[in-house]
Amino acid sequence: MQRQKTKLLPPEPKSRALINLSGDWLETNNKEQFLAINDGTTDRIVVYATKEFAIRMAKADILFSDGTFKSVPKLFMQLYTFHAKYDKQMIPLAYCLLPNKSATTYKRLLNLLRDWILTLGFTLNPKEMMVDYEQAMIAAIKEVFPSTRIRGCLFHYTQCIYRNVQSYGLSIDYISTSDNEVDGTIEVDFKKVIRRFLALPFLPLEQLEEAHTEMMEDIDLNDERIAAFSDYHLDTWFKEGATFSRELWNQYRNFCDRTN
Repeated sequence: MQRQKTKLLPPEPKSRALINLSGDWLETNNKEQFLAINDGTTDRIVVYATKEFAIRMAKADILFSDGTFKSVPKLFMQLYTFHAKYDKQMIPLAYCLLPNKSATTYKRLLNLLRDWILTLGFTLNPKEMMVDYEQAMIAAIKEVFPSTRIRGCLFHYTQCIYRNVQSYGLSIDYISTSDNEVDGTIEVDFKKVIRRFLALPFLPLEQLEEAHTEMMEDIDLNDERIAAFSDYHLDTWFKEGATFSRELWNQYRNFCDRTN
């Protein structure tokens, strides 16, 4: 059966430059134009979106974006998607196949989307964009949409914290469920410590410094693993000049969506 299905398909291209999109690859099942952008050769970017989706992108106050490297055709590195919320539902608006994850490619993608939507009579300049913590995309948004407020996704923040708990060999410590008394001193349950890191985004910006100081008092920095994790959080998320600013990941007063 698989062989018969394969016979109905065109030959599979060996490179992005050889991709030839035609016929059913251009439309939805309802015969609506679906291929929006097909730009470049070896660095080809392909975007699927309908005119209706383009209008929704232009009208959305907040655009949510995310990339995946798992569910993507093998000739491309990444599937990058844009979503917006309508009637309390998150609607995917554009599916973008990208050759890499460089800032140049992200900037090119945003410019292509903006120019395409402009040909339809609308302007793409979102008030806000929620992103995962992809530095290259953040840089591209700042350049292409300088007036857009960029918000970090809470889920991706917590995912980064958990991933580094594991990478620093602290998974077993995290599973611990109670405070321990050692030589008359109470050692705070490490899970509670990590949950405080996870709760930081919900505090007002002006309270973060004091909260962080109190947190550090409960951390055993004599443990090299914990000290390394603490340094990671400081360098990546907290100190002045960190990789990601506090304003980016802070969720205080974000009463609506906090994840993308």
